[in-house]
Amino acid sequence: KDGSCNGLYACFGSKIGLVLGGSCVGVNSCRFVGLINTAVGTISASCKGDISCYKLGYYGTVGDLEDSCNGVYACKSMAGGLFISGSVGNLVNSCNAFLACEKMAFVGKVGNLEDSCNKQGACDSMSDNGRVGNLVNSCNGVDACAVMAFRGTVSDLEDSCNEVDACKFMADGDGNPLYGGYVGGLVNSCNGVEACESMARIGSVRGGDRKPLQR
Repeated sequence: KDGSCNGLYACFGSKIGLVLGGSCVGVNSCRFVGLINTAVGTISASCKGDISCYKLGYYGTVGDLEDSCNGVYACKSMAGGLFISGSVGNLVNSCNAFLACEKMAFVGKVGNLEDSCNKQGACDSMSDNGRVGNLVNSCNGVDACAVMAFRGTVSDLEDSCNEVDACKFMADGDGNPLYGGYVGGLVNSCNGVEACESMARIGSVRGGDRKPLQR
């Protein structure tokens, strides 16, 4: 009645806790959300755009969405999994752009997102098979954190990685097919074009655990 689940197959085959605020608008916008695992929270003013949240949390878990995942393919297959479950925490004003968070944590883990990943492809395939902590006002650039922690681990980010390709490949572990690298917490860091590309691909960098890492 509030305009939610509006569009061809918008909420077809979905299992969602609550949908409100004009959410799930567009063709296949929330189709098959939480279908297998039934572990998706409240969707509020989110998932606006064709295929925006298609198969979100299909096998995995996703928390509450508020003003997030608005854009074509914005959160398609987020924590979608493939017989193995990924997980993403709560989203607030995040992943609002074309392909912004597609396949985020497909079989990996990402914490809570706040005011983050709001550019085209910003967090596309982030932690596809790795781990990323909480994001606050971070990864707001085109492809800023795409493929980050593909197999590696990145701790919390705050006011960081806000430019084109700013932190791409950080701790992705491309040189090690099993483990990847580790990067500690970042605060106000890596805010330039390609600023920290390829950092700690199979090594480690410790930042905000002790003091802000600035680069």
